[in-house]
Amino acid sequence: MKEEFRLEPGETKQRVVNRKGWRDLLRVLGILLGLFLLWAAFRGVDFDVVVESLRKARPIWLVLSVASVISSLLLKTVRWWVLLRPVAPEVGLGQTFGVLMVGQAGNTLLPSRSGDVARVVMISSPDPQRAPAVLTGIVIEKALDAIFFVLVAVVVLPGLPVLVAEQLDWRTPLAIGLVGLVLSIIALMLTGVIWSRIRPLVEHVRGSLGEKLVRFGDQLVQGMEDLRQQGKFGLVLGLSLLIWLNMAGSNYLLAQALSIPSDFRLSLLVLLLAFVAVIPGFMPGHIGVFNYFISMGLDLFGVEPNLAAAYSVLLYFLVFIPPLLAAGIYLLIQRKTKGQTARSEGSH
Repeated sequence: MKEEFRLEPGETKQRVVNRKGWRDLLRVLGILLGLFLLWAAFRGVDFDVVVESLRKARPIWLVLSVASVISSLLLKTVRWWVLLRPVAPEVGLGQTFGVLMVGQAGNTLLPSRSGDVARVVMISSPDPQRAPAVLTGIVIEKALDAIFFVLVAVVVLPGLPVLVAEQLDWRTPLAIGLVGLVLSIIALMLTGVIWSRIRPLVEHVRGSLGEKLVRFGDQLVQGMEDLRQQGKFGLVLGLSLLIWLNMAGSNYLLAQALSIPSDFRLSLLVLLLAFVAVIPGFMPGHIGVFNYFISMGLDLFGVEPNLAAAYSVLLYFLVFIPPLLAAGIYLLIQRKTKGQTARSEGSH
């Protein structure tokens, strides 16, 4: 299928071609980086020992890890469902879960976190006019995750063994993190006030970019206002807290399954590094990047390389396989349902 060029006002076809060329180059470089990090993550690892460690994993703790991962997915579903209620009240929990899993699968397999775009398209398909509002809900979701990321970083980084052992001054980064956390919360609570001051400046941005920024800002403010008016902001914030505790709990339970002596700090650090690993979307499936970051985190706590490699492999499957399976099942069900509907309409 021939690719269509989408020209912005004032943009030439050649500029679009150049932009696509740079994007393709970045994808190739990202894949090469992912392959390099995959080699680095498993360099010097004895795979026989890794397999043996996986074979000796304690089943009860593994089951608890899987249950914790599933709980996190369900909590994320409820959070997004709450965010969708003001704009798409007809969307039920089941559809919200399915679309969320498709989005997570897309973020795993496709470049540039395209899964989030798929979420917007799937929810907005009955009414394209609400697409900006759906996107706003996802932005709020990401903003809350960013706040908890900073909070976890503030809690865990000063206690890293390497910082304690080398007696590095961690007070400055801690203070910066706390200030950033407070400012982020204030910014969310005062979205309307802040936007009212910034909006006149954004309106002066020329072309379609300015229009898009203004429209997006208006939608973001409206989304936050809807949450506040319905008294749902506290609920969404609480759900985000539970999600992060659940994800950290999954990491802790997996460490217990592999008999890795650890405290909750290790689980929190792994959570931070897992988020950092998946944000860029360099490598399809985050292969290599994810394993490298997780192994690096365990190495900071003195975990033996072979055991760290086994942990990174198990965590990879725990994090990415359930959404992929759920997304596949959901899409198959949707396809079958649409086929039956089409046949039913055809028979009439």
